[in-house]
Amino acid sequence: MPKVVGIIGGSISGNKGSEAMVTVVIRALQERLPALRFVVFSPYIKLDRPLTHKYPKVDFVNAGPAALVFKMFPFALLERILHPLRIPVTSLFKETRALKRCNILIDVAGISFSDGRELYLPFNVLTILPKMMLGGDVVKISQACGPFENWLNRILARWLLPRCRYLAARGKSTVENLRTIGIQDAPECSDVTFLLNEVEQMDTLSASVAAYLDFSSKTRRLIGICPSSVVYKNCLSHKVDYIGINAEFVTYLVDQGYRVALVPHSIRPNSNKLRNNDLPVIKSIMQQVGQTPHVKVVAEELDSMSLRKIIGKCDFFIASRFHSMISALAMGVPVAVCGWGHKYFEVLDIFGLRDYAFDYSRLSIENMKSIFGRLIKNERQIRDMIKSNLPNVLDRARIQIDAIVDLLRNANFTGKSI
Repeated sequence: MPKVVGIIGGSISGNKGSEAMVTVVIRALQERLPALRFVVFSPYIKLDRPLTHKYPKVDFVNAGPAALVFKMFPFALLERILHPLRIPVTSLFKETRALKRCNILIDVAGISFSDGRELYLPFNVLTILPKMMLGGDVVKISQACGPFENWLNRILARWLLPRCRYLAARGKSTVENLRTIGIQDAPECSDVTFLLNEVEQMDTLSASVAAYLDFSSKTRRLIGICPSSVVYKNCLSHKVDYIGINAEFVTYLVDQGYRVALVPHSIRPNSNKLRNNDLPVIKSIMQQVGQTPHVKVVAEELDSMSLRKIIGKCDFFIASRFHSMISALAMGVPVAVCGWGHKYFEVLDIFGLRDYAFDYSRLSIENMKSIFGRLIKNERQIRDMIKSNLPNVLDRARIQIDAIVDLLRNANFTGKSI
């Protein structure tokens, strides 16, 4: 029987960083072990279903909040309790049947068990605990974890994270955070989506993608900007005018002789809600910018590969979404960042580019102009730094794929339960 790999914590609709992680894991493992079967446990199954044709030989199963709370967790717990009686209560639901038959479950969440994100702790727990109870190994690919100063976060992290068969830290900050809860051996692995370039030809553009680059005068250099609804909401709570500052910055770039592409890396074109959706923020920015032939908005739901190709054609990039920053770095594009949390900085540290990022709480038009000015001034140096560090980054991203392949090839592979 072919082994079955489950993927949880990600979806293919909305957040294209999440889609990139799912895509890379499937394609990279399929290349090494063609007989593998895959199950994606999606938190947004209704939104994902129209896109599943892009993933042949992959099953998609509901792992939304209701499925996690009312099916996967309670019936995994019940079967665990009834294990001596060998009563397979998980056979009652498709979701629990699929979870049980997975030899390994890969959590692709970009960040988990992190202070300040206590709202997401139930999701962090319920995505991995049911599989641990049923038996089978849980793997966390490169993600940001910690810090663990919050008492509840610390207790849950110390309970569950050491029980993962493999846990990859996305940077030095996460490595240090994990050491504070007793995990001393977590390998430092680059974000797995750096490997997207290796599973797709990045130098070929479809006509629809190329159309997003065909505007204004080609003599104007192209600046890509990826706003973020998450950063927008954080700015609202700090009374920072995210919309107004970005609109003023776009106008400034146009006045300076540039053309601008506004690229949402999370998008739900038919929704005005902000969750996993940067398009409403971009529309608000454009309302203040006004009509201009020098600004283009990517307004349809493109996949992560198409977005990376667009970003790769930019001369410079301003990122607020984490994985848009990854795409810029992977394509060798000088990038500046206005973000949140340590996850941005620990990646930029690898390239020696931390000075080109600041936290959203420091957002101002002056800081935007200043950091862009330094990008322009130091363009050649930045390109050289990205180029010189990228091979090592790719090597460190492959480590986690190699580790998963080794787990799956292990003749004594039986999985384990808590």
